[in-house]
Amino acid sequence: MKIILINIILIIFMVFLYKYLKKKTNTYFSPLLLFNWIWITVIVNSALISTKKFSMTTNIFVILIFISGNLFFLMFSKRNNNDDLYKQIHKYYSTNKSKMKKMIIFCLLFRIMQIFYDIYVVNRLGASINMLFGNVEWLRFAYLNYSNNIGIVFALITNILNYFAELGLIISAFLCFCEKKYFYLLINIILSFFHAIFTLSKMAFFIDLIFVIGIFFIFSNIIKINRKEKRLIVLVIVFIILSLIVTGTQRGYQNQDSSIEGIDNVIVAKTVSYFVTPCLAFKSLMDQEIDYSYGSKTFSPIYKFIGFSYETFGDIDVGFDDSTVYTLPGMFFADFGYIGCILLLFFYSFVVSKTYNKVFQKFSLFNLCMYLIFNMTLLLSFFTWMGRMTFYWIFPIFVFYVEKMIMIKNGG
Repeated sequence: MKIILINIILIIFMVFLYKYLKKKTNTYFSPLLLFNWIWITVIVNSALISTKKFSMTTNIFVILIFISGNLFFLMFSKRNNNDDLYKQIHKYYSTNKSKMKKMIIFCLLFRIMQIFYDIYVVNRLGASINMLFGNVEWLRFAYLNYSNNIGIVFALITNILNYFAELGLIISAFLCFCEKKYFYLLINIILSFFHAIFTLSKMAFFIDLIFVIGIFFIFSNIIKINRKEKRLIVLVIVFIILSLIVTGTQRGYQNQDSSIEGIDNVIVAKTVSYFVTPCLAFKSLMDQEIDYSYGSKTFSPIYKFIGFSYETFGDIDVGFDDSTVYTLPGMFFADFGYIGCILLLFFYSFVVSKTYNKVFQKFSLFNLCMYLIFNMTLLLSFFTWMGRMTFYWIFPIFVFYVEKMIMIKNGG
């Protein structure tokens, strides 16, 4: 009851914050607003749920990160011109409409091939499609082992399928908000949902939804939200709930007890745990003696390319549960310590704000993609630093060259 009451108060506060920042930045979902929404919610709820005590230094540093992040995002915030954004998007859409529609069909073929490839892998690992809707925790570990030893040819196939499937989702979301027609976007979301089920990866589906939400954030500045958009939002929420239920079943949560006092439903408890344990794991790390990894976590794709890899901390005990991830600033801290964490947060805030403002200043598919990537890292900053995955470094380059070869930038 206490948690529910405090979260209701938080929601009321968030509404006032939303209205204030909307007036200040002239945009609906600025990085500054999203940073506050995420980290206020996570910090408050992790403190309410935690059964573990942390040092005063650790608690102060978490608050310092929150204050610093606000100052940095505020420093790089600017009032954007929504009229210019509308003109640029309308011009880009008018010029490239037919090419984008053909590209969606082309990318859908890759999404369908991705599904068939998923089915092939499931069968190869000794499972069946029917089994995926039950407890298949063993298959999850088999899938992880398969992914780590996939070989160059199958890794290339997987990446190509992922790049085109993701591009198709982004273009279909862009067109759906331009035309108010949602057929291709719904097809992409449904196929993405099944891809997540077949690969036992709810994160892949969540990221696709975050990309769609990111495009909605941009369009919310230039369109009126009608019934269709509201229905789409409801549909996204329904798919998120379905994804959590299926994932919980696949991991055998129905056979477990809730680890959080006051929450009896294990699926709800695991969902809450998913949001708060990374922050608590970050605090646990700060209370330990660790060897800094000097960039191997933050710049993991570069280190992997030159043949270096970083060691993980394994399962980090946070009292009522454990976690293998420890937030975005936690990754920065593990690499460079207290000062390095603040400095990296400064540069990160600059890049996120820059990519957001760039969409308003000079709209293109590439600039939209860059914003979506960094908006995704911001929305998942409570979880981990998503830049540790090579896909998010290469995908914007892929989009850049596709756009250069096929689209006409800025109407000519």
